[in-house]
Amino acid sequence: MDSSHHSVAPVLSAADFGLVAESIPQVVWMAAADGSTVSFNHRGTEYAGLARTAKGSSWLALVHPADADRAALVWREAVSTGNPYEIECRLRRADGAFRWQACSALPVHGSDGGIVGWMGTFTEIEDRHRLAASLRASEREGAESLSLLETIQSSAPVGLGFVDREFRVIRMNEALAATNGIPSEQQLGRTVEETIPSLWPQLGPIYERVLETGEAAVNLEATGDLGGDPGREHTWLTSLYPVRLAEEVIGIGIVTVDITERKEAELKLKWLSEHDPLTGIYNRRQFLVELQRVLRYAARYGHAGAVLMLDVDNFKLTNDTYGHAVGDQQLNAVAQLLVGRLRDTDIVGRLGGDEFAVVLPEATEEQALTVASLLRSQLRERLTGPPVRGRVGATGSSGGAAPTASVGIALFSGDVELTADDVLGAADVAMYGVKEAGGDQAAVFTGRTGDLMSRVAQLRQAIAEKRFVLHTQPIIELHSNRVAHHELLIRMIADNGETIAPGNFIPLAERFSLMGEIDRWVVGEALALARQMPVAANLSARSIGDPQILKAVSEAIANGLDPRNLIFEITETAATIDLQRAQAFVAALTELGCGLALDDFGTGFGSFSYLKHLPARYLKIDMEFVRDINDDPTDREIVRSITGIAHTLGKEIIAEGVESAAVLDTLRELGVDYAQGFYLGKPERHLSI
Repeated sequence: MDSSHHSVAPVLSAADFGLVAESIPQVVWMAAADGSTVSFNHRGTEYAGLARTAKGSSWLALVHPADADRAALVWREAVSTGNPYEIECRLRRADGAFRWQACSALPVHGSDGGIVGWMGTFTEIEDRHRLAASLRASEREGAESLSLLETIQSSAPVGLGFVDREFRVIRMNEALAATNGIPSEQQLGRTVEETIPSLWPQLGPIYERVLETGEAAVNLEATGDLGGDPGREHTWLTSLYPVRLAEEVIGIGIVTVDITERKEAELKLKWLSEHDPLTGIYNRRQFLVELQRVLRYAARYGHAGAVLMLDVDNFKLTNDTYGHAVGDQQLNAVAQLLVGRLRDTDIVGRLGGDEFAVVLPEATEEQALTVASLLRSQLRERLTGPPVRGRVGATGSSGGAAPTASVGIALFSGDVELTADDVLGAADVAMYGVKEAGGDQAAVFTGRTGDLMSRVAQLRQAIAEKRFVLHTQPIIELHSNRVAHHELLIRMIADNGETIAPGNFIPLAERFSLMGEIDRWVVGEALALARQMPVAANLSARSIGDPQILKAVSEAIANGLDPRNLIFEITETAATIDLQRAQAFVAALTELGCGLALDDFGTGFGSFSYLKHLPARYLKIDMEFVRDINDDPTDREIVRSITGIAHTLGKEIIAEGVESAAVLDTLRELGVDYAQGFYLGKPERHLSI
């Protein structure tokens, strides 16, 4: 190598060295050929804390121990070859601290061409080394992150990936690749837009924002069909995180989860919350929501319409005689007929049991009656009654009598602002009028809406003011003739002080969804009375499962009430409207130690089947079978059979409607446990509020 291009010649005098060195804003040193004597410029003496000329010292004495061997090796090679000396190492400052320096030196040649010394410089590069160290740390962290990604990607159900600033896919695991069904190796290097074109309009702007702002975007929902599961729309929950290297965003990390099954489950739950699972049409709650929406629109724009309430005649007889499977088929057929024959703008719902309702927006009275007639005729023509051989289908020789329906109609207009319960209650009143007249007809609510609403308003006012009283009627244990407990019977006090029998306000309360408030009042009074004597409180179907009632009973028992003093009576019909709900409610009361009586027992053909599901202690035989027990052999045999089976099942029998000594004697003879009726004690007023 020609060293003349990398040397200083001729040798500088000390004066010349000083003049040149002091003008350079770096540490400058000059040493003998072997480096044993070192001269520094002023900046060098400040840095190293050495004399301007340090004889017998080598600049290598300033090198950090960790860098010393490397610096010495490179120095020996430079001396032996005469090549320039260059190295980066840490040098000790005067305060003992070490700083990174770029050390370089050139040989100084004499007139004969030989090396007579060296002249070098130290340039501090501490900041650069810190940056380099930071970069290396970032690289290590990145490598560790990528290593972790590679470790978990084979088993993780979560899609993981990394794209660069051009949104090109650099890394992805198989779960992420599965979103579009294309192998990962075929997606690397392609842009995100190319790999998920249908989702890019949703996610593209967000990718760009993350890159621009350096802020993460988490829990983004994107929906589409990418081909990974052809024909099925998927939903992904995606989070995008900026990936930094030395504070610079170099790309975006992707975490995505396929939440399709969760979203489908949520949609199914929402559908179930709004629809009747048997028929697929709106349930009562959602029907009322839709009806209220129509009523608000009618009130705002002055439009009119009608609500039809349809009840399948004699359905309970069908259900109890032929079983729930046949009954369910008939209900489903009725629902499908309604949906098939009505307009898309009409609203259809199943209110419960065999009751259906229809909203006819913009319909007049004449049009509503026409629709009701059409539906009733279609019901007779297209459906058959319970089949001889257990089949429901089109009219044929195997079918029974075609089912009929009772229809009540309530009209509404924008002149009066009504609630959904108000209008449905009016249709309900009209429908029950048809029922009482024999059914298979349609009728429009003839009472003025204002009159009906006035009665409802009076009832609501009575509830608000707690204008009720409880009458008690004794229930006698027949083998001891003692009073076992008292049944609590409610009466309402009108605003003029008149006592109103339950038959004159309970049906209205049931039809206008007010029974829950009345039942809660009754339970509250029953809990107070139960501290004095055993009582039985009646609950309507609407209150079966009411959490407020369960809470009140539980708290009273926790505060010292003897649960054996508290019996709840529910009717067989109420219990079977929602058997699962009734089961849970009864189980909760039984666990608290309360008693249960199944009222009006025997009025349904399927009565005994319910005893397997409802652990009632008492069965109350309906007075229909008791009053004429001495004159009607059938009634006598029914009471005997119910009593015998009940005792076999560990139940006790209460006979209602005992009005004579002769009836009482017969009941004793048949083994009945308890009796109740005017002969034994009339209801008497006990408590008033």
